[in-house]
Amino acid sequence: MITLLTSHATPMPTSPPAIRPSVGPLLEPELPGLAEEIVAEVCRSVAEYEHLPVGDGRTGLRHCVEMVLRQFAEQMDNPLGVRERTAAVSRNIGRNEFREGRSLDALQAAYRVGALVAWRRFALIGTTARLTSDTMCRLAEAVMGFSNKVATYSVQGYEQARGNHPGSLQQYQRRLLKLLLTDPSMARSGQFAELAARAGWTIPKTVVCVALDAPWQGGTRVRPSMGLDVLVDLEDPEPHLLIPGRYRPHHIRGLEQACQDTVFAFGPAVPLEQAPMSLSLARRGLRLMRSGVIAHAAYLDCAEHLTELLLDNNRRLIELIGDQCYGRMADVKDSQRRRLQETLLAWLTTGENSPELARRLHVHPQTVRYRMRQLEAIFGPLLQDPVWRFNMQIVLHADQLGGRPLKR
Repeated sequence: MITLLTSHATPMPTSPPAIRPSVGPLLEPELPGLAEEIVAEVCRSVAEYEHLPVGDGRTGLRHCVEMVLRQFAEQMDNPLGVRERTAAVSRNIGRNEFREGRSLDALQAAYRVGALVAWRRFALIGTTARLTSDTMCRLAEAVMGFSNKVATYSVQGYEQARGNHPGSLQQYQRRLLKLLLTDPSMARSGQFAELAARAGWTIPKTVVCVALDAPWQGGTRVRPSMGLDVLVDLEDPEPHLLIPGRYRPHHIRGLEQACQDTVFAFGPAVPLEQAPMSLSLARRGLRLMRSGVIAHAAYLDCAEHLTELLLDNNRRLIELIGDQCYGRMADVKDSQRRRLQETLLAWLTTGENSPELARRLHVHPQTVRYRMRQLEAIFGPLLQDPVWRFNMQIVLHADQLGGRPLKR
């Protein structure tokens, strides 16, 4: 990415002057490290790249930069020999930047930064190697010529992608959604507001995320049925949407029509900065539905199942609480323990007398009295301890949701 981008109206540049063959090999060992340095500087200096995740998130960018650098090293020794390959790589960079939802201005700024960093490194290499002033001048001229060439081809690729993609606003919206879910702290930043303006998206105070079961192939039917203000990413392995405000009946109808047999889950409505939590809860809700903890339905409203989600997310902690609550039942047989747990939960949650509990449990009142005497013998004063009763209700409800008792 060693270029100084110019207007797409710039005439196709001529090839840079040839440089003696020894210069290319001199630069070659420096290219991987230089690519890393350029990417780091671009991410520090250009706003739209600032929050590109370190690691895998920058791998693709670094790979493109290194490819262009290698093209430049070859170009010096053979100015015409890599022309088509240079064009293909540069156009592809422009297309990729459009697909990522970044602006042409950001791409141009990234190239300017890259050119400056690259020339600084080349100048240092030349000085260390004691290259002649004539060679250094030719190297500078080669950088400028190659920069103009890459600039022209990259702009062509960007414009081609934009011209062939009638849904360019959707690309900006997808970029907006990705940024919101990976770095929610950006939600109140100027960069986020600028990107939202490009996407034609009014920033809401609250949002609802929707998770869809994958794999799913109904992408072309979603947007017409949901509205242009819904952010959509159906290319993700776990397809998802974001609805401004709260979901409405027309969102349910739209998804049912678009998704057909695909199950979907609405996360709870949350402040904009908490969008990742809404999506996480929606995905966990789908998992609980698949496992049978939550009854299967055409769609799931996770706001109605927050208790199940809470208990499921803290399973190990609940087991530790259960170790304390169940300690006195260690010697009780499994079958008897199960009946006692059922009776204890009904008593703790309702406070009803034996005849009422018997009707609820579908047993004889005398059976309930017998079980309660057993529980009193096991737990004694703990049955009246508010903290123990609260903890035991949590554990028993978790057992019930899991479809099996926690054995002690």
